[in-house]
Amino acid sequence: MQQKLVRSLAALFLAFAAGGAGYSIRGDTGVAADAPAAVAIPAETVTAPPAGAIRIVYSLDKKQNDKELIALIDAAQTKILFAIYTFTLPSIADALVHAKARGVDVRGVMDSSQAESSYGAPILKKLSDAGIPIVFEKHAGGKGIMHIKALVTESAYAVGSYNWTKSATTVNDEILEIGTDPALRQTYDALLTRLLDAYQK
Repeated sequence: MQQKLVRSLAALFLAFAAGGAGYSIRGDTGVAADAPAAVAIPAETVTAPPAGAIRIVYSLDKKQNDKELIALIDAAQTKILFAIYTFTLPSIADALVHAKARGVDVRGVMDSSQAESSYGAPILKKLSDAGIPIVFEKHAGGKGIMHIKALVTESAYAVGSYNWTKSATTVNDEILEIGTDPALRQTYDALLTRLLDAYQK
């Protein structure tokens, strides 16, 4: 009986020790060392993930969501479609202009109130001057906003909460999903094409 009690206490002690070790080893990632691999978020690298893959980028980890988007824009060879609510970053606008200049089909959908605001107007002018077609939402009854934040190329996509602004890049909590999964890429491509076609009429 006494031996059984000692064994039970030893097993209990080992279980607590193992559980505590898992959380103390996790460091700054917020993910336990023994957590399932599916929960882990890969480190950000400023490139598209491998074919068929998805990567989630949290804005404040490296404060480089803008560079992630620019990498996708720079890698595009034939097509860039985008929809964005607030767009004030000249670096992303410059990347789109350069893509257009090298022969990429670049087209966008923007929210009319944001694009025509004092902070959005310079970006809209830069894109328009470069010959990039931009359309605006036309919701029935004049209600609703174009709140999508997405970019699609012929081989990748980026979607999430991330507006293309300095504060969204360096201050806000934002998520950007970057992927090369063919089915998801095609889904976003079809949606943005639908909006571009609908709003240009």
